[in-house]
Amino acid sequence: MYSYINFLTILLLVACQSEDQIRTYRLPKKTNDSPLNVLEDKVVPELQKKNEEFILKWQKPEGWEQFDGHSMRMASFYVPYSSGKGELSITEFSGMSGGIQANINRWRGQISLPPETEQSILNSSIPFKSDLGNFLFFELANEKSNQSILASIFELSNRTVFVKLSTEQSALVEVKKDFITFSKSISL
Repeated sequence: MYSYINFLTILLLVACQSEDQIRTYRLPKKTNDSPLNVLEDKVVPELQKKNEEFILKWQKPEGWEQFDGHSMRMASFYVPYSSGKGELSITEFSGMSGGIQANINRWRGQISLPPETEQSILNSSIPFKSDLGNFLFFELANEKSNQSILASIFELSNRTVFVKLSTEQSALVEVKKDFITFSKSISL
């Protein structure tokens, strides 16, 4: 009887050890025939068809060099200025894509600026028109780090188009006019 009680006592002490110990678990891998994989096979061609139908046109300023960028981009350009070159991207997402505040604050973080309120962001925007539709222009600059972003956001009925130029803050005077002209030239 004592050995049974001793065994239970030891088992209880072992089972009640502190939670600061590392525990590992093994889980089985998902198989390739999961419902998610079957669904992906049906969705991808549909998405490709949607993107093929939404083709943008623009007037590229002289000196801008188009290059193959990230696969999520519709187009990528190097934008030269006197002491270097910036990088411009055009991207398109369905719906509102997180909204203006979330995107502007994400870009502000990329150039080491603190987030702003939605009202402050909207107050700093400049509205323009293009053949694609109305868009808001934003100029984000950090003099301390010499970083900047120029952005145009087109909120269309079922998608959002972003035109974003990352460059040095000191280059803004040289590239701003061409960036706005380029954004205004975008059409279907």
